[in-house]
Parts: sequence; structure tokens; C-alpha cells
Amino acid sequence: MNPASTWLSPLGLILPGVRRAVDVVLADFLCSKAQSAVDGRLPSEITQVLHEFVFAGGKRLRPLLCALGWHAARGSADIGPLIRTAASLEMFHAFALIHDDRSSTSPTKCRARDTGGRYRRPRRTPMSPSRRHRSSCAP
Repeated sequence: MNPASTWLSPLGLILPGVRRAVDVVLADFLCSKAQSAVDGRLPSEITQVLHEFVFAGGKRLRPLLCALGWHAARGSADIGPLIRTAASLEMFHAFALIHDDRSSTSPTKCRARDTGGRYRRPRRTPMSPSRRHRSSCAP
């Protein structure tokens, strides 16, 4: 059986299959990072926080758009690199959200608990009003 048949039909991409495949790649990646942390005698708490954050819900819109773009460009080769690329986009987006949480002064963000706050050191100097304004949530 062709592995691409899981995600392709005669009419195009099967989006729930792409979403599940991206989840598998993300879970495998985070599991391997957790294992390498344990092997290197490093705390595995970071990988656990990342896993909780990445799998806290969401539509996987970025990976789906990546797959749709591949399909629109008449992609027809091995779909494995596409799925890994789509998963990479999701991981990069998670990084961007965590970075935003980390650089903000708010204990909560617009949609989720502050992930970066678990590791935040108290500020020694107050944040300037202009920087505080830039780090706030947009309505």
C-alpha cells in the first residue's frame, strides 16, 4: 500500500489524515527530544511543557495550508517530506507563541495560560510604558 494513499484521494487531500500525520510527527519528535534529555541527564520538564502546549488543542491550520499549497502546486511525490515540513511549521508557530508569552508581562495571554511564565525570572527594572504597550494583546 502506498503511504500517500492515507492522505490522498482521487479528489485531492484528505485533510483529517494530514492533521493526524502531523500529530504523529510532532509526538515522535517531542518523544525523541525527551529521551535525549533523559540520556543526557537533563531535565525533561521542558519537553513535557512543549508537548502539553502543542497538543492543547488547535486546528493545525498552518500544516493544512502547507499541504494545500503542496497539492495546489501539483505535488505528487513522496508525501513524507511534506508532512515533516508541515509539522515543522506547527512547531515554529508554537515557538513564536511561547516566545511572545515569555516576553510579555501578562500572567495570561489572549487565549491561553502563560507557558513562558513557568520559567520567568522577576524583572529587576520596570518595563517602559511603550514596551508594555507593544507586548499587550490586541483586542
